[in-house]
Amino acid sequence: MQNPNAGHRERLRERFLNDGLDGFQDHEVLELLLFQCIPQKDTNRLAHNLLDKFGSLPGVLNAPVASLCEVKGVSKVTATNLAVLREIYFRYKLRIADQNLPLKVTDAVSYAQKVLTASNVERLLIFYFDHSSRIIARKMYCSNRIDTVDVSVKTLVADAIGYAAAGAILFHNHPGGKATPSKSDEEFTENLYMSLRGIGIVLVDHCIFSDNDVYSFKTTGKMDTLAEKYH
Repeated sequence: MQNPNAGHRERLRERFLNDGLDGFQDHEVLELLLFQCIPQKDTNRLAHNLLDKFGSLPGVLNAPVASLCEVKGVSKVTATNLAVLREIYFRYKLRIADQNLPLKVTDAVSYAQKVLTASNVERLLIFYFDHSSRIIARKMYCSNRIDTVDVSVKTLVADAIGYAAAGAILFHNHPGGKATPSKSDEEFTENLYMSLRGIGIVLVDHCIFSDNDVYSFKTTGKMDTLAEKYH
């Protein structure tokens, strides 16, 4: 039996090929995505249901797999296909940024901001540099949660020793929130500063990015306070 939605799907694909997504409504964009994992089903209603539940296209794409599966008609396979899109987008942004990977500490902030503001989950990014302020390594950590990253001070210190670093600069993001550091952010920064200082390595700054703002421990004077405390 011929798929009753075949004509609609083909028309939507042709619109995209001819004109891109500019003339598409959000539910039509979702339909295009759903076509890939739901071969024989009316995806129009499902697209509307997803938008109704999560409020917007970004809301759908940022939703956890378990929440997506709560929508009738969304299987784990479909939910996974939707969820992987945000990670593909983040990988795309990361690879674009890597084409201009910073060589100096002074260039690290703009790089980190481009990368971390593209992420919908919290990530921690740290650069290690030598005595000439030349970046020698970059590490990123992620727990796939919106409000935390599971990485220990011990891990970062061990990396710094392994790279024979002279210093480090730390970044992380608060997706959907404010750039202001939490108490745990401040405690983590102090513990890392103290641990690195104890082995002769300098933590230059810790910057936190939100969607539209940035907070710098150095600019606000908190790095100077730590320097005085652990002199």
